[in-house]
Amino acid sequence: MIAVVLMIAFTVAVGGIILPWLMGMMTSATTATGSSAEKQTFCGNSVLNVKEVYSSFGTNDTFNVTVSYDFGTQNLYNFNLTYVDNSGTSVTVQPKTGRNPNKTYSLSPGALYVFSLNLAASESDVAVAASLPGSSLRQVVVVGMCQDTYPVPGECKSGQVCMK
Repeated sequence: MIAVVLMIAFTVAVGGIILPWLMGMMTSATTATGSSAEKQTFCGNSVLNVKEVYSSFGTNDTFNVTVSYDFGTQNLYNFNLTYVDNSGTSVTVQPKTGRNPNKTYSLSPGALYVFSLNLAASESDVAVAASLPGSSLRQVVVVGMCQDTYPVPGECKSGQVCMK
């Protein structure tokens, strides 16, 4: 009988030690999952629309890509623009603000923005000039990051109204 009482007391004591550890682990796991789910919910319904792609070669040598952030609740950052030609060759560019290479564009919900890649004027843009597809442009894909984790894409393909 003493052995049974000692076994029950030992089991209760071990449970008392393990229970706070398990509760802490479960709380942190639940918090992390909840935070991730909340971010995904905020970003999951975002819509980035490529309104117009205009390329001018010759005297001006520019690519202008007009995008609108039609629906969403969070700002988009760290944009990448990918240009694809008819042969499938692609070039990806991350536009920067002015001459600051560490700062990228921010687009808030409902906003419209024109990304302009001027191959004749900007040193950073000239580096990709030889690689850009030119007149055989087939597709432009714009991707903005929502909450630094979730990509929000928009695209314009050759033959669509947005491709000028």
